[in-house]
Parts: sequence; structure tokens; C-alpha cells
Amino acid sequence: MVTADLLPPPPLVDERLLGAVKTLEDDACSSSSASSSDGDQDVDTDSDGPEILEGMVRPATRRAMDDGVHPDLPHPFTLRNVRIEAPRHGEPHIDIIQTYLLISDTGGAVYDAARMMGDYLASDAMQELFAKEPVCVELGTGTGYVSIVASSLGARRVLATDNDASTLELAQSNIDANAFHSKAAETRTLWWGEAQQSSAILSELEPLCSEGTPLLVLCSDLTYPGSDLDALGAAVKQLCRGWSKGPAQALFSHPRRIARRERLFFEGLADAEASEPPLCVSRVVKFLHGERPYYIHRAAPLQP
Repeated sequence: MVTADLLPPPPLVDERLLGAVKTLEDDACSSSSASSSDGDQDVDTDSDGPEILEGMVRPATRRAMDDGVHPDLPHPFTLRNVRIEAPRHGEPHIDIIQTYLLISDTGGAVYDAARMMGDYLASDAMQELFAKEPVCVELGTGTGYVSIVASSLGARRVLATDNDASTLELAQSNIDANAFHSKAAETRTLWWGEAQQSSAILSELEPLCSEGTPLLVLCSDLTYPGSDLDALGAAVKQLCRGWSKGPAQALFSHPRRIARRERLFFEGLADAEASEPPLCVSRVVKFLHGERPYYIHRAAPLQP
């Protein structure tokens, strides 16, 4: 197990470090978009959905997303410990162990999209849902940060899932280290699109719930280049369509990288011609950070 005891004992993370975050993929993704063979640009072409919502992003997250404010400070992805403001004022901070690029290519850091997802879950827009004590399944949990936030906000049970054993070990270590917030959170193995594993997740959760209990599937920064979007879409449909206790929905938090790829993914979820029943997809948040848009999309089964 990855524990803080095995890491150099760092001081509490200086607030100035939060201003040093820069997504490492920015340059690479901008280059891949510019040279894409289909000619798509990494620009915002959406005309539907709400206007830019500045107030949803908390000041601490905004500082963490700022590019190059303190370029001489260590990149926060390289820090072994990151301290993040709790979703509720006055509660203990959430301390996250990071192992960026040490155990996996993508799962060892708290990305900007995960911070945005945490802020959205804690916003007024989600208070009504969390008052109903939903059960949550996080896909591609990475450090476990989003699952810890969901647990802290009152979810009945949160399953932080991933397909990589080392990543799950990291997530479990962070869950254990944040016991004040993570009482409802546990880790599970889940390969996207594997119907039997999705069914097992639902079978584990349903006995814990009364009729009307909502299911919330959480997907933070999972549309990155190289991600298997077909399998991700299948997993989301299996979980949302298979939930029998109450309403189900999935939330996707992500930056705009390759416009056409992301558009086709969400169109695929809502494709009425597909063999599986479609989901209703809508954009609920757009946040413009510099020139790069970040989004939160919601997908939910069409009501009969």
C-alpha cells in the first residue's frame, strides 16, 4: 500500500504552489489538434448549453489552474502531497498523495478537471441530489479525489473504480488518509465495457438502497487522447441503464482537447440509432480558463 509514511515528510503545501499548476498536456494537445488530419481545431464550437459560469469554480481551484504564476516553484503534479480545500467550509482539508508517472501514465495526479468536478459536486446545483443520499460510481478514479469529495458531501456509498491495481492502491491510500471525508468510499476493479463487472457493481449497491435512490456516475478527464471512448460509453450506458432503484445520471468533467473526437463521443451516447438505448446528453457548465474551455456534461437515460 502507498502510504504517506513511505514518502519524504513534506511541509503543508504552500498556497503559492497552487498557482503553479499547468496541465502538462497543453502543448502536446494543441500540437495534435493543429496537425489533425481531419482539420479540426481545438476551439469551442458549441452553441447550446449555459453561458460561462464563473462562480462555480472556487478561488482555490482557480489559483490551481492558473498557468505560470510561479514558474520557479515545483510543478504540483511532481509533489508527493497536495492539500486541497474541503468541499464544505470549516472542514479539514483533503490531503492527496500523488505518484504522477510513477505507477501509471495518467492516474497519479489531481487534474484540473477533477478539481472542477469536485467544485461542481459541492455547488448549489447538486445540493438537492446529495440530499437524497445517492450512490456513486467513479470511473477511472486515479487518486480517488473525486470519490472522496462525493463521500464527504453525503453519498450513501461511493465506489472508486479503475482497472489498474497500482492506481487502486493509491486511491485506497488516499481514502484511508482522509477518513473524515471518505467514510462511504471504497475501491473496486472495473474494466470499462465489461458487462459482468458493471452488473456486479450494481448488484453490490442495490441492496444498500431504498426505492428512489439516485445513481451518480462520475467521469473526470476521461476523454483524453488514447482513452477508449467506446468502452467508456458502454460502461456509462451499462451502469445508468442497469440501475433499478431510481434515477441515474453520469457527469463528465473535461477540458476541450480535440473537438471532433469529444463531439462524436457525446453524440454516440445520444445516438437513437444505436443498438443500445440512447442517453440524453446536455452541457451543464462551461468554464473558460484563459483560452481553453472546460466543460461538465450530463448524460441520463431518456424517461419513458
